[in-house]
Amino acid sequence: MDNQPINFETYAQTLSQTMADAIARAEALQAEAVADREAAHADQDALRDLLRDLENKAQRAAEDDAPALGKRIKKEMIAQLAERLNNTPEEIEKLLGFVRA
Repeated sequence: MDNQPINFETYAQTLSQTMADAIARAEALQAEAVADREAAHADQDALRDLLRDLENKAQRAAEDDAPALGKRIKKEMIAQLAERLNNTPEEIEKLLGFVRA
């Protein structure tokens, strides 16, 4: 090792600058983290909005399809009963009190 005397003033300045640089970097990283967290929250909000819109569309589509589906199920039920009971669909409708859809 060198036997030169330590210049404490230079050492203190270097240490002070190193610490100031580290603090500045930490503050920059903290600001980045805040921005990332805010972006993540915005993404989550957008995803929730998208899911809500999709759920609403699916609900409306199901509600719009319900009457036609009900008629189709009734028609299939009457056809199966007619086949099993050896009757016509009209006779089954009359027995059940349905009006054919």
